[in-house]
Amino acid sequence: MGCTRTHTPEDHVQPKKIAHQDKLPEKISKERRKKIREAMNKAPAELLGNILADENHRAHQSVVSLAAKAFLCDMETMHQEKVPQALSIVLNKYPAAMGIFKAVPKHRAPGADPLTHHYEITSTAALMQKSYPTISGKKVSIATTDRIDFGVKMAKGYAQPIKHGTIEADVFVWKDDDINAKTLGIDQKFSKSRQRGVPSEEDFKRQLAGIRTGFRDGKIDAFCFVTNGFFDKKFKDMVNETNLHIAKEYARKFNQNLKHINPEHLTPEERANTPDKNISTNQLDQKENLKDFLKQYDIPQIDMCQHVNFKDLNHE
Repeated sequence: MGCTRTHTPEDHVQPKKIAHQDKLPEKISKERRKKIREAMNKAPAELLGNILADENHRAHQSVVSLAAKAFLCDMETMHQEKVPQALSIVLNKYPAAMGIFKAVPKHRAPGADPLTHHYEITSTAALMQKSYPTISGKKVSIATTDRIDFGVKMAKGYAQPIKHGTIEADVFVWKDDDINAKTLGIDQKFSKSRQRGVPSEEDFKRQLAGIRTGFRDGKIDAFCFVTNGFFDKKFKDMVNETNLHIAKEYARKFNQNLKHINPEHLTPEERANTPDKNISTNQLDQKENLKDFLKQYDIPQIDMCQHVNFKDLNHE
């Protein structure tokens, strides 16, 4: 979305025709889905949001049908019923969000696709409805004052390689509280079995390494995996191992630079976050020491949030 277009009466005609030709259970070709997305993307986001929210609108059923067909995945009935309301919330609050029906521009996300899974929409709407507790004890949510975009990719390093060179998230949330602007990456992991594991250990290691680099270079300030169920032990262990590496990396870097730091040149905030002696990385292997260390020096960590599910208030 994010583009301003003139809306004409003809824009309703094509969606209606497509909706009547295809029923939800049917398999939809790649080309057909592309046309559906183009039709959805052509209409103003707020108009689509209003139609999806209003069951009495004459175009409601047509747009609901198109909204379900716009996603690549097969959805169970319970998910099909939640998508329209969730999508209407997202479109009404964030009409300029990129990546919903049309891929983010290539200069912002090389090789990106438009939003492909219903959980990307429903979990985003869920995080807009309320805040959810994370495994670390923090909370994650999306405020109406934030900006969100789907499918944005950031270069992992200072140059963009051809392959495996991006920091990716399903949703990037740009938070600005008038004091600090922060970038939160959210990766949404849906599971039909409720228990979410690691589908590919190699790919997951690569993703975690990219997030570490993003923290180190200041490209992202926070990152959270969310799921509709719960993460299995292996998933949690791999995230926790990466978080430990992040903490130790901070400690090693600090120890290397300690002799070059003059406390008189630091701001009060920097002074409060700067240890006065070398940090023992071995001590960080102990859970309580690590927890105190992270809290004292505000070191970013990869977080996890479970049981994030959208509540369709119209059908509860």
